[in-house]
Amino acid sequence: IERFGGQVGALLAARSVGPVEHEDGPSLRRRGRRADEPAVHLEPGRQRVPARPVGDRNDCPAPGRTRIGEDRSLLDAFSYTGALALAASKKGARNVLMLDASQAALDQAVETARLNGIDGRIEARRCDAMVELEEMGPAGELFDIVSCDPPPFVRARKDLESGARGYRKLARLCANLVAPGGLLCIASCSHAISVERFQQECAIGIARSARTARLIRSAGAAPDHPIHPMLPETAYLKSLVYHLE
Repeated sequence: IERFGGQVGALLAARSVGPVEHEDGPSLRRRGRRADEPAVHLEPGRQRVPARPVGDRNDCPAPGRTRIGEDRSLLDAFSYTGALALAASKKGARNVLMLDASQAALDQAVETARLNGIDGRIEARRCDAMVELEEMGPAGELFDIVSCDPPPFVRARKDLESGARGYRKLARLCANLVAPGGLLCIASCSHAISVERFQQECAIGIARSARTARLIRSAGAAPDHPIHPMLPETAYLKSLVYHLE
């Protein structure tokens, strides 16, 4: 970033320009990932840049963007303020479970759900998501859709191997919670791991869960999250969607 100075700052600032139009997507009117922001209404037709780091609108058959989650159960691990979980519930998800370590973020999500009349379908669980995922598998909990968007596991190149093992474990734990015929969505915001390595580790993790899977979508940032042509680190967002037998 120092190499490009203000150019990068100006480019990234473009992420926060006006609302993005959608035909019938729910509105998540937020300015960032701050837990102290007021709760908001979800209204059809207009949507700001999502609070989640991955461009969920374009990344996958997103439960919050389409009817794919209608009448299905959803697990949103590392949910923070619940952008995906709330949108999916607004779109008709039968029940949604959010896992996050921030009580303030979960409180905001619950309040937003209440304002929109969907609090009866939302459960917020404060926990260490990795620990909770590990305990949910033996308990036999299953979901039609499991979405996992953790903080970066690979913050620098020196963290590559340990972080790669983390994504492998995460994929295994999440795959154990997907009901037959369900979807697994895994995202990464670690610039120091390549798309190819991320995909490889997720594939190994799913295989170790003894599940048969098909990769049906691989994507990166949405158009409102630009990539600098001279700064490859800005292409750090990655998401994979699997269909599990």
